[in-house]
Amino acid sequence: MNTPADDRRPQDMANVNINEEWELRWWARELGLSESQLKEAVREVGTTTTKLRDYKPPNP
Repeated sequence: MNTPADDRRPQDMANVNINEEWELRWWARELGLSESQLKEAVREVGTTTTKLRDYKPPNP
């Protein structure tokens, strides 16, 4: 049985791959960020999940 894309987990749990749409959605949901906030976070701190978990988006 195939797992729907949004239900699977990334193989690399130490880094975020924002070039895969399903993985971008998964990590955004996991980290409590919007997809655009996650992309900005990756630009600021890199793809390492430990750094991204500590990331605080700027207040508008």
